[in-house]
Amino acid sequence: MEDKRQQDCEAAGHDCSSCASGDGHGGCSGHSHEEGHDCGTRTIEDYLELTYKQNQLIVVKLEKYAQDLKKVGKDEVAAQLMNAIPEFEKGNMWISLAKSMLI
Repeated sequence: MEDKRQQDCEAAGHDCSSCASGDGHGGCSGHSHEEGHDCGTRTIEDYLELTYKQNQLIVVKLEKYAQDLKKVGKDEVAAQLMNAIPEFEKGNMWISLAKSMLI
């Protein structure tokens, strides 16, 4: 039951796993997990923007990881991470298009 409530909260815009008062698994004390409780008021546009920004952050992290791996001689692994970057950028292109169609 806790997993379902956590998923509902995350879908409503609250990520319980990031709560400073939580256990990382939906047991935060920052709000109630009662049935039917609306944990947030985010719109689909908000979610798309959040996903877009998260993808941008992932690209930066992948680039950093690839650089670090190259420094220790893991060039093939670094190359695979670099291959993932255009996929995140492509995803952001589609997210941006979808968001513009909602407005």
